[in-house]
Amino acid sequence: METNPPAGFSADLASFNDSIDSVGQGTNEFIWHRHRGLFLGMIAITVVVTIPCWYLALFAFMHGLDMRGPLLLAVLPFIIPAVFYAAVSEKMEKIFFLQLSSAIGFTYRRYAPPSTAAGFLFKLGSEQGLLRDVLIGTYRTLPMRLFSYTFTTGSGRNQETHEYMVCELRIVGTLPELFVRDRSLLVEVNPQPPHTRPLTLEGDFNNRFQVYVAEGQEIEGLQVLEPDSMAKIMDGYAGYGFECSGDRLNVFTRRVPYTKEGYQKLVALADQLFDVLIPGLARVVEPVPTASVPATV
Repeated sequence: METNPPAGFSADLASFNDSIDSVGQGTNEFIWHRHRGLFLGMIAITVVVTIPCWYLALFAFMHGLDMRGPLLLAVLPFIIPAVFYAAVSEKMEKIFFLQLSSAIGFTYRRYAPPSTAAGFLFKLGSEQGLLRDVLIGTYRTLPMRLFSYTFTTGSGRNQETHEYMVCELRIVGTLPELFVRDRSLLVEVNPQPPHTRPLTLEGDFNNRFQVYVAEGQEIEGLQVLEPDSMAKIMDGYAGYGFECSGDRLNVFTRRVPYTKEGYQKLVALADQLFDVLIPGLARVVEPVPTASVPATV
């Protein structure tokens, strides 16, 4: 079955340069305004082809016959418009990230090796996850990446895929091991990093967030999460978590839709968290004998 888009469509999509605020919206508008006739034609042909198959399935049902063959024939033609839509969406996603990276002065890579990430978050799941749609740049002189992280849990029919958005900053020095998560996150796995213990903080912070710190670094954890810092995190970071590991500060949340607004919010929250946490981290960071930080792959 031929599922590749026609040549004229491919050329039009390759030259597409409209501004995209949302991958879904951009895909729908491209198809509807530029190739409406082609897409509606696919749908019409699919419906016409499948109508006899549905009648055969109904006939088989009424006479106690095997329905699987007619039902399969009724479903197969829908693969063509589905693949057509997926091809447009994939291309629109790439254009979206190229536009977004250009607007904020970052570079874009479709994928990055999982080994380039550091922290407990990237050890979750039944196998090492995947970093995709990676935006790479510099923020306040520090290397920064924005990317989507995917990992799986379970196996067979019970296998599930989980997607998270991550904003990663690399600090000059070594940070104390600290893991803080909103209690609505990572409920699919054991959220406690190895060789850590829960850290109890004053007020209501522990009611909304779980905090783990490396054994023997409880004082450093308390220095980072001072009362003022905790109040700001509670006000602005519902549904978010962050982790300090080595020279990385990772802010994470469930994957946001591919929209400019979603990424603007993530960057804005990372910016606020930078101001909230860096003063505390500066007091406990272990300096390194160099003034530079190696570039992130």
